Amino acid sequence: MPAPADHASKRAIDSGLGEAGDHAAKSRPAAATLIELRRQVQQFLAARVPAAIADRISIVGPNYLPIGVEAIVVPLVPPEAGLVGDRVRQALTRFLNPLHGGPEGTGWRFGRAVHLSDIAATLERVAGVDYIRELNLLLNGTPQGESIAVLPDRIVVAGTFRILLQGSEVN
Repeated sequence: MPAPADHASKRAIDSGLGEAGDHAAKSRPAAATLIELRRQVQQFLAARVPAAIADRISIVGPNYLPIGVEAIVVPLVPPEAGLVGDRVRQALTRFLNPLHGGPEGTGWRFGRAVHLSDIAATLERVAGVDYIRELNLLLNGTPQGESIAVLPDRIVVAGTFRILLQGSEVN
């Protein structure tokens, strides 16, 4: 919900957001960290604006949109499938990180759509991947087609990944 017209509003993303998680819940900072970050940002801004509006500054956290991926991946070397699967999950987690991910690796802009082609390019660069047999973007567990639109007040974060590794077919 937008702030009232007489309030200043700023959306803050915790710079401590890690890349270690493989799902949205693991990629989000702890609630206590966010509360403290919002307090610090509010104090920083309040010290720099006219006193008449300092008490109307509202700091809100990001509105995350978990993006999932479903893929059938064929590894170059079938016995290394487990390692390749781990690399695929790590690459997706890095790419869908709000602060350090995105196509340029500089974080996601609020409202920037996620495209299947970006995910495909990310997976093609993973060491040990021969090819991607099937690939879907997921929103709430449901395939979405070529892209997922993201509202202007939302930012993407890694959701659930369903990665299946299969051996290559020989004709």
